[in-house]
Amino acid sequence: MLESVLAAPIDGLIFEAVVLAGSGGVIFWSWFSSSRQWIRRKLARLPRSSLGVLQENTLARVIGTVKRLEHTVVAPISGETCVFYKIQVDFKGPAGWKTVIQEAHGTPFLIEDDTAYAIIDPLAANITTHHLRFFPADRPDPFLDRFLARHRIRHKHALRCHEMRIELGATITVLGSGIGERDPLAAQPEGYRAERTTCLRFSGSKKYPLVISDDPSLR
Repeated sequence: MLESVLAAPIDGLIFEAVVLAGSGGVIFWSWFSSSRQWIRRKLARLPRSSLGVLQENTLARVIGTVKRLEHTVVAPISGETCVFYKIQVDFKGPAGWKTVIQEAHGTPFLIEDDTAYAIIDPLAANITTHHLRFFPADRPDPFLDRFLARHRIRHKHALRCHEMRIELGATITVLGSGIGERDPLAAQPEGYRAERTTCLRFSGSKKYPLVISDDPSLR
């Protein structure tokens, strides 16, 4: 499993800098809007490439369906099964909004189009999805209450929460470059897989940070 992480720094020669936190904390809704728009701009700049013809170490935008590679995880606020989640919780105190929880967890997964598949390692990815963004209500919520208790937060008032997820079966757009490695599914050939002994793994790098979105307008 992956440890809790923050998004990787963005190379200024390729992408603009993204600031996720400051001395006074993150303004939640402004952060989400600017982050989503930043990712959308990056993904819209490149034409779509097919995984079956993509060369390694080549910056590309690919679109495909999320498939299981290893195992799944459960997003702690929603309780939904997924392959990766990222959570941010902010608290409003006397000095304004402050980020009190930032957590990401998951496992490598497959993305598949009609030509091939690749492995996506979301550890350091910049991600935006359409999922939960809300101010918690002051009533029992087993998943959220358990999550907050794990982080030693006793009260839900003055909080705002954001949970993003990458779910099995979702169609996602990925921007990055892949490195060739031994195909973990080569021992179970099926269709075009029978001809492949290697596949690409997208993990992100300083030169080509990994960007993932479920925005349907980018497909």
